[in-house]
Amino acid sequence: MAQPITTMHEAFLHELGDTYDAEQQLTKALPALLKQAQHPQVKQGIERHLAETEQHVKNLEQVFQSLGATPEKVTCKGMAGIVSENKATLGEIKEPALIDGAIVGGGGKVEHYEIASYRGLVAKAKLMGHTEAARLLKQNLDQEERMAEQLEQLEQQLGQELITQGPKLVGHEAGGR
Repeated sequence: MAQPITTMHEAFLHELGDTYDAEQQLTKALPALLKQAQHPQVKQGIERHLAETEQHVKNLEQVFQSLGATPEKVTCKGMAGIVSENKATLGEIKEPALIDGAIVGGGGKVEHYEIASYRGLVAKAKLMGHTEAARLLKQNLDQEERMAEQLEQLEQQLGQELITQGPKLVGHEAGGR
């Protein structure tokens, strides 16, 4: 049974542990997505995201260290749910041309979840005067925001590419319904 949380600092460490686990879940999930990806830009994006995620884990370990705490994983059920949902969606797709879009869409959900987590952590670190922790967490946040923007652009591009292939892949005439 987990220890009760009675201070803001304990709550902050708990949230850090949750985010630490979320990033580690991603380091395990991304290689499987890389194997499924077909579009060169999607593959490159996954490779870049994996490298950044590995750095995020190291940054979080440094945050714990700067606070004199041991990195402790708290199971991140939110990330587990997003990863599971994307895996299920990919399993339902029967048209290979749609896989990259589903990977990118799932990636967008991941990024926005992480952005929300890091924004909260940065704010709390600043409030408590944890300057080094805030700096490292802000680095992770900045990368997550850039990745979210890149994924949104890529999702738009992939959608446009599918539309040029006609109504068979769109499901109706583009611009219809």
